[in-house]
Amino acid sequence: MFDYNFFKDYRGNKKKSEPGVMIASVILLTVLIGIGGIYASNLYRLEAIRQDLWELDEEILIIKTNDDYTRVLRKQELLNKLDVIATQVEVARDQLDSSEIIDENIFLVLTDALPVDVELNTITVSEGGISVSGISSSRPAIAEFQYNIVKSDLFDDMYIPSISGVEGTYSFSGVIVLEGGGQDENIQ
Repeated sequence: MFDYNFFKDYRGNKKKSEPGVMIASVILLTVLIGIGGIYASNLYRLEAIRQDLWELDEEILIIKTNDDYTRVLRKQELLNKLDVIATQVEVARDQLDSSEIIDENIFLVLTDALPVDVELNTITVSEGGISVSGISSSRPAIAEFQYNIVKSDLFDDMYIPSISGVEGTYSFSGVIVLEGGGQDENIQ
């Protein structure tokens, strides 16, 4: 057994460590600190990359939103133009409905009612009637025209207030009253 002397100073008798163990410990500690530093650096870079990715996602969302907004604005402009066109079409339709337009049936009746010797120079539509003027080679042809007009179902009556001219060439003017159109105020 070993005898220990309690009175002897042990401070100076310490065993000295080998330099290899010390170097290995320093190297191990340096490697561990380096790995920790690399890990911390990678975490920092990863967080920076995540931040950049988040900012890019926001920018893409803003770009998509701006593109969507631009597309919506273009569609709104197109819709406004179409509304203007629709309004113009409605106005045109109302004007067509409100004005007295001679349609094909009226032209057909007028042409069917014309005798061979009568030519119409002007046809003017007015409220409730049609004003006509023309020429004829005889007065009986003008009377036949008036009779044919009155006989049709499309017109109520025809007034011919003036016939002028000489033998062989007569000019006339008259008003044809449409069915249900009433008598023109200018006709007496």
